Amino acid sequence: MASVFIASVLLLFLAFGLHNDLLSLIHIRISALDQFRAAGRFIWFFYYCLPLFLFPVLYHTLNNYFVSVKFLFVFKSVCIAFFLLNLFEANSIFKFNQEVFWQFTNFFNEDALKDDEKKQVRFARGANVQAIIPLPFYHEGSEVYSRPETGSMLPSMILSYHCNLPILSSFLSQTSTDETEEVINVLNAYKKGHPCENLMDKRDFLLLKTPFPLMADEERLYSKALPVFRDSLLEVAVLKKEKLFKKPTDTQTFFIQRNKKKEALASGIVFIGHENRKPFLTTSMDDYETVFTLDSNILKSGNYILSLHCHYKEKSYTAVSCNLILSRGGEWIQNTPLKAFSGFYEEYAVFEQKISLNGRKKYDFLLKGTAGMSYRISNFMLRPENTTVIQLNKKDSIINNFPR
Repeated sequence: MASVFIASVLLLFLAFGLHNDLLSLIHIRISALDQFRAAGRFIWFFYYCLPLFLFPVLYHTLNNYFVSVKFLFVFKSVCIAFFLLNLFEANSIFKFNQEVFWQFTNFFNEDALKDDEKKQVRFARGANVQAIIPLPFYHEGSEVYSRPETGSMLPSMILSYHCNLPILSSFLSQTSTDETEEVINVLNAYKKGHPCENLMDKRDFLLLKTPFPLMADEERLYSKALPVFRDSLLEVAVLKKEKLFKKPTDTQTFFIQRNKKKEALASGIVFIGHENRKPFLTTSMDDYETVFTLDSNILKSGNYILSLHCHYKEKSYTAVSCNLILSRGGEWIQNTPLKAFSGFYEEYAVFEQKISLNGRKKYDFLLKGTAGMSYRISNFMLRPENTTVIQLNKKDSIINNFPR
């Protein structure tokens, strides 16, 4: 029992984050150990091991000072009191949000599903598909990359369970970062070579589109699918396997030179490849950095796609904890984490976001991090929605800020 108690004390050391303090004293930082930073995760081991260790020690210690019968009575009374104290302490947990939790449908019982959900299950069973792709797309990778949880998670899991279909997505905090990059890159049809393609067969994919806003890459994916089913909860579409990595086409195409410092064209395109200033030069996340200021009456009102290349030093949650802030007249109207990337490459990741602009207003595009790390960006671009921008270069070209 002593060895188990010692192990729980060591875990308590991790729970308090003291290992990070110790490593910082010798100027060492190990990203993998950052996963042990959450205080509540490892305190439970100590919480349960303490009484198991303490009671035997007290028994053998106090047994020499009390008459056996009296001591047993006291010892049993203490044990019962401890048990009752635990019940009293747990009472609030048992009743926490009980009005909400106990009103959920038993999703594992098909007969208890709603009528629309039963229709979805029957349709999915009859479809010859190899996997489900939920939209909006959710995926988590060791808390480094994150496509956040949305309303598409529950319906995709219901269909997955009842139809025995895998989901091309997950929301597990400790998922491999490399695996996460590849899974999210499935939505990136501009990228050449997808290792996961070798793991797929020739069957189609089932797309579940819920009534929540989609990111630009999610809309490009859905535009290639054939809607086949719709109810009050979601739209279901079938995506042919051969179209999964097929490059989408927009209504208009424009060409710009990558070596130009800045372009603001009548077509509504703004592009800054690089400038000799922060954040195009390495900068600290602790500072507010202005990427670009869009004056009024420069671009027309409408929907635009904002994208940029984010260069970070390591695959850790602190290295990508920078946020993009869209400010209008000094008021923040959007604050989006960069870690919701849309494409991953050897030296950087592509961030992409849909925004709506009022041509009569002035906007500031800012970057601010939440950790004391450094980063830099390149290829900041604004383009109208449904417009393809090809950046020309001698060796290669980039389409909508994605290398091809």
